[in-house]
Amino acid sequence: MPASGEEPTTRRRRSRRRGPWRQLSFPRRYVATRFADALARHEITRIKIPARSPNHNAIVERFQGTMRQECWRPAFHRRHFTSIRQLQREADAWLITYNTRRRNHGNYMAGRHPAELLNKAS
Repeated sequence: MPASGEEPTTRRRRSRRRGPWRQLSFPRRYVATRFADALARHEITRIKIPARSPNHNAIVERFQGTMRQECWRPAFHRRHFTSIRQLQREADAWLITYNTRRRNHGNYMAGRHPAELLNKAS
């Protein structure tokens, strides 16, 4: 602890990846211009989850975990991908299965698949 009236110093920690020392304090906001440009180029609307809303993030994390377990791990075990198009085809095929054939067992889905839920709503 600094003595009274003394400014606290920046904490540093040893890092193996990025040189001998890395600062732990970060700027207030990162500007991801390349990411924003890629979203605009593909006409994708970016939606940020509200602050302090862990349930929103949990849904996304669960979907990503399911995709990793059911799509990517088996796919990488079966074959070697040499292009982004091959990866995209694999993801598209799995998403069709996920949205139309695979039953979801969460409380909200109650054994339905996403296509059933969307067809019922429209």
